[in-house]
Amino acid sequence: MVCPAAPLIGCVSAAKPILLELERDPHVSEAWLNRPGTNIAVIWKEHISPRKRARIVQAVLGEPTVRELKGDARAQALKTFLAGRDWYRGAEVDRLSEEEAAINAARLLRKIRELISLTEAKAGTLQHEFTAVLAHKLTQGGSREETEAALMKVCQEHLEEKDVATLHTAYENGAFSHLPTR
Repeated sequence: MVCPAAPLIGCVSAAKPILLELERDPHVSEAWLNRPGTNIAVIWKEHISPRKRARIVQAVLGEPTVRELKGDARAQALKTFLAGRDWYRGAEVDRLSEEEAAINAARLLRKIRELISLTEAKAGTLQHEFTAVLAHKLTQGGSREETEAALMKVCQEHLEEKDVATLHTAYENGAFSHLPTR
């Protein structure tokens, strides 16, 4: 469940529903995703056989096939889990969305800086506001069109009219189509 837009963190849109569904199972106490999105930790309410644990998790995940960690991989994952950092439950996983939003805002800002000149102060303001718009989209939802309109509004509030026109033309010509606003 690695984030396609930010490959160093877990994909919240994929992981959150899975974590929440796992926690609705009567056998599950807690479900966690590690920061890179490569492992899910399940805290069971009672002792359950490995086969039954796999069936429960597989039923929620669907594909790919579930593999329980063993040996050194399990020991390392358990060590990081018990350290209490870089693991996220259900709603807490939204913090990864905020990281993804900042990464995507930086990409957007780099593209904008290829097209128009910005002071560092203006770039900092845009970075902050783009991050807020994208974080809202990732954590609260909304359409791509609403997100694009909110991003354009930020530009209109902070840029000169000629720069907004340049960005709008570039947008119409597909210059921003590779930027994720899922």
